[in-house]
Amino acid sequence: MHKFFVFFLLNLPLILTQQQSCQFPPSSPLAPPKPELPSVFYTRIEINTNLKTSTTRQLFYDATKRKASLVDQFNNIQTNYIFDYPSNEIHILFASANQTTGSIVEGEPLSYSPIACDTFKLTESNLVNYFFGYKKINDSFIEPDTVYHALNFKGDQFYNGTTIIRGIPVDIYESCQTIPQINAQFTAIYYFTRYNYSMPSYNPEFTRIPIRAIFKGTRDENFIQTDFTDVFDFYDFRVHRSFDSVFMTPSGVVCANRKTTRQLPQIPKQYRFSEEITNQAMTKYITNLNYNDLFKAVRYQRRNPRQEEETFYSTDPLTIIHDYNIGVSFALNKYHRNCSISAISVLNFDSDKNFTNSLYDSDGSYVIRLKSPESFLLLDSDYVYTGKRFVNNVPSDVYISDRSTRNKSIISEFAFSSDDFIFHESNQIDKSIPVRLWVKENEDVSYSSFYDYDSLPQDYQSFDVSECFSDEREFDFRIKFPYKKYGLSPDQLKEDKIFKFTFSFTLIQSTNESFTRFKTPKISASSDGYLYIRSEILPQPPAISMFTALPNYWLISPSVAVLRNLTSPEECAAYCLKNLSCLSFDFGKTTLTCFLNSKHSVNGTASSMTGYVHYSRNTLNGFYSRQSYEIWNILQELVRNKQFILAVKLVDPQLPTVILEAESIELVSKNDNQFGTTQTLSKYNRKYTGKTFKTNIDREYFQLNIDDCARACNEELGFECKAFDFCYLHGDCRLSKSIPSDQPDDFFEINECDVYEKDSLYHYNEYPTKSFINKNDKQLEKVKSPSECASFCDNEKSIHCRSFNYCPDQGLCYLSERHVISDSEQGFSSDLLCSHYWRDYLADFTFTSSANIILDADLVYDGADLKQCSISCVISDGFNCKSFDYCPATKKCLLNKGLKANSTISTQNKDLCYNYRREYFYVTSQNANKKVKNLNNNLGIMIGLSIGFAFFGLFSGGVMMVVYLKKKNKL
Repeated sequence: MHKFFVFFLLNLPLILTQQQSCQFPPSSPLAPPKPELPSVFYTRIEINTNLKTSTTRQLFYDATKRKASLVDQFNNIQTNYIFDYPSNEIHILFASANQTTGSIVEGEPLSYSPIACDTFKLTESNLVNYFFGYKKINDSFIEPDTVYHALNFKGDQFYNGTTIIRGIPVDIYESCQTIPQINAQFTAIYYFTRYNYSMPSYNPEFTRIPIRAIFKGTRDENFIQTDFTDVFDFYDFRVHRSFDSVFMTPSGVVCANRKTTRQLPQIPKQYRFSEEITNQAMTKYITNLNYNDLFKAVRYQRRNPRQEEETFYSTDPLTIIHDYNIGVSFALNKYHRNCSISAISVLNFDSDKNFTNSLYDSDGSYVIRLKSPESFLLLDSDYVYTGKRFVNNVPSDVYISDRSTRNKSIISEFAFSSDDFIFHESNQIDKSIPVRLWVKENEDVSYSSFYDYDSLPQDYQSFDVSECFSDEREFDFRIKFPYKKYGLSPDQLKEDKIFKFTFSFTLIQSTNESFTRFKTPKISASSDGYLYIRSEILPQPPAISMFTALPNYWLISPSVAVLRNLTSPEECAAYCLKNLSCLSFDFGKTTLTCFLNSKHSVNGTASSMTGYVHYSRNTLNGFYSRQSYEIWNILQELVRNKQFILAVKLVDPQLPTVILEAESIELVSKNDNQFGTTQTLSKYNRKYTGKTFKTNIDREYFQLNIDDCARACNEELGFECKAFDFCYLHGDCRLSKSIPSDQPDDFFEINECDVYEKDSLYHYNEYPTKSFINKNDKQLEKVKSPSECASFCDNEKSIHCRSFNYCPDQGLCYLSERHVISDSEQGFSSDLLCSHYWRDYLADFTFTSSANIILDADLVYDGADLKQCSISCVISDGFNCKSFDYCPATKKCLLNKGLKANSTISTQNKDLCYNYRREYFYVTSQNANKKVKNLNNNLGIMIGLSIGFAFFGLFSGGVMMVVYLKKKNKL
């Protein structure tokens, strides 16, 4: 229908004819000069014909931009012709006149939806392109013909005197015109304002403007020559007016066959913004929306102030975090301190419904997936560039797309800021930033305005779900990286966000776990050249949240396992997660039977057993979702094998990528403190806040910092320091050999002081992911942590406990008399479920006294510390070491095969030393005055293991050792 209108309107009175006998004599030499016309103008024209028809036309012309436009209203049809010479296109739009709202001249283009819009190639559309004509400069460049062509005022003009038109003095010009395309010949009579006459409010550069034109002649109309007499009255002729928007198709209009002249901006893999969504019913505010395709994560805050949200039935703001690695949604209401964990619905705006539907249609599989960076912004269909316009007061490039389906009309229009536009007071590095998305679905229109957009590496804290597990945390850890060793300067460490992002991404890749299993890392750098990054392994979400229920379906296929007498689908889901082959399960409500399946599909068949429900794993990927202790063991293995490496790409592109290799990893006490947890302080738990010792003070220091106080407790030689208090106002530090009482009344109340006690694991060493469980070990159940197991080992009376194995999955603790050094490494087994812990060698010695002694013994080491000295005594070669003296000033270690007391004989070669008597040996639980069996046979194993477990640092790291044996006089 609309193409008939095109043909009909192309034959409007503008195309007038004149007989072939049209001739005019030359103009008089006294005639005024031919009017000069501007290259940019607008005018409104009223056209009346001898057929008593009337047309209103608006004409826009800009030769400088190679653009032109006509808007005609005729017989209640409005037609808009847009001539786009740079793209060699003509866009023709039709709409009923009563759909028109607003003026195309004033500001934005028309907002009505036309009946249709078609695009044609300008140089091939002879029935249209003669309106303004065209000049072909070369194969890729055309421009409109002159303004004289546009007004049919071209060629020689005969001056025919003056007259008055609408009260305006005018000059009369007549000429012969032809249009070969439609066999048109006509006389054009033009009336311009009189020479030297100035119209009020018009441009002084162009004072002579058209007032009226009369066209007489013949033309082909439906292949019949027809006579015409038509009158054009010009109104509101304006020069140099800005009307860029009229050269664009109206907002929300898709033109068939339109070319793509400009590609969409490149969409990054991660970005964030805030959004205001408005439609006829409501306004929603989505703030701090973070999209991250690397993490497969979306995070946003949502608030609808007009109606309650279904999650918590309140108007409170909600923070939503979607983890598409495991298909789980975390919804937090910080006002009510609620956290709802559930499966992500395919109906969520960030879910790729097309992907889910295609799998379901093919074999009945139900799986969700995060939308791509483009489709998340509704940019997954073909968008066509429509031009530049101001959107939300921002100069923007506008693109449009028709995403209509069989049953629904969907038009989307996206505006991006122009490349050269910089937002006010912004650290903007992105170009072409999203400004607004306009969507019309049938008759419903919505606007989404974007604010605060950027694509810099995101703060990992945005995806932190630790508030959902506030009472269940177990593995708070810290990894140590040397930074000076790799030439990294302290200034580069200030790029905190990039280091956090890189560390988090490395955690995810190296463990094959999702981002929601780790807390936001905290980073600190020490002056000793080390970077400390602290994080936490969060508990596994509820197993059932990783599955979506499909009621009344039952997968008819061989199961990988059948479990009976289970109490709930939640229990069945937990078993499915532990089986790497399990992708779905069926649970019978009445039979309490669980079938684990190796595929997602439901075969598309409704189960005749309505008591069964099919549960499909939400995602296809290979994320394991292990227990926390398994992740912890994996991280330890990676660090120990030097496989946990950060590759940090700094913001400055001139700087090389920074490579950091993890040096060590350790658990950090949960009882954090106001000073932050340092490596030294991590071996202590804060027992009380705002208290200090009343009694049991064994040594005092002043003007220390808390690290120095903890270090003093560690290095105390006169007694075994088990606790200290610290008052941060003056740096008072007091050490105690007693375990702090559990009665708060046994302490003074002083706000500036805290009491710390050594963790039970302080004197144990861990062999992670290895276990050494013997049938004679004492087994304890329901043990909550390695520290609790260590405490049982310390206080056990029935055996002399030197080591233990802890299995967090089952809460089992195995106490053993064996020490790792007394048995072959073949006794150990790799075990992600358990870890082995053994006591420091020093724990088998008792401090006796201190004195100035002769630096003489059976074996002497230089450059040792106290722990290394105890190890030397245990693995001494050639004799049974029963005691040792340690001299901290000279770092000498004196090993003795007898239980002799410190000698105070006067000599120049003496030093203040501390004597330790050996109470236990490692082969049996017998004490030191019993004979040691098979010690020589075990020396090779002892030495190999001590080096392999990196406890005998005496032989490495630049410690110089001088060994000399001296023949002793017999006592």
